[in-house]
Amino acid sequence: MEQKKIFKGQSDNEKVLYVWGRHFITLVVEEVVPCIFIAVSLAVMVAFFYEYYIFLGAFAFFLFFSVWAFYAYFVWVRDRYIVTDHRIIDYDQWGIFKRSLREAPLDKVQDITINVHGFLGTIFHYGDVVLQTASETSLILEEVPAPEKIQRILSDLSKANNQQRNTATSNDVLAQIAELVNKANQLKEQVAQDEGNKNPAL
Repeated sequence: MEQKKIFKGQSDNEKVLYVWGRHFITLVVEEVVPCIFIAVSLAVMVAFFYEYYIFLGAFAFFLFFSVWAFYAYFVWVRDRYIVTDHRIIDYDQWGIFKRSLREAPLDKVQDITINVHGFLGTIFHYGDVVLQTASETSLILEEVPAPEKIQRILSDLSKANNQQRNTATSNDVLAQIAELVNKANQLKEQVAQDEGNKNPAL
């Protein structure tokens, strides 16, 4: 049975292990301002229902901040960090129609650090997880919940992936050595057979 793909670009033999997003409190912070203005706009619309120009102005404010609130929620939902058994992927939503993708192979991750910023990050326990790769580029998982736990998970996955790769490399080397020995034995037998054909027993 074919495995259902979670994201675009997922290979057939790639298994999704974790999907993370930004902490919920970051959405709350982004929604505070538009929600306040939406509430004020509704109150003005009700209070001045028969005042055409005031009602129209309040309705324009209501539409503007409703779009703002929807956009903030849309971006928050679409920003995702996906961890598979091969790589770590950062999906960033830029606007309504633009989305960027960055990734780091697990076996290329060399260092993982965390940064917790400000009062809210400390109180609600969220922060950034920074991954440094062998190519000296960094991948940042921004404002994720429980960054210490994510750091530990990614570190364990990276170590396991490197160990698996080293084991596979060792097995490949042993297989190549065995193949060379087998070829050498076949060549030795061929030489012995040729010598026997040149010097038949009398």
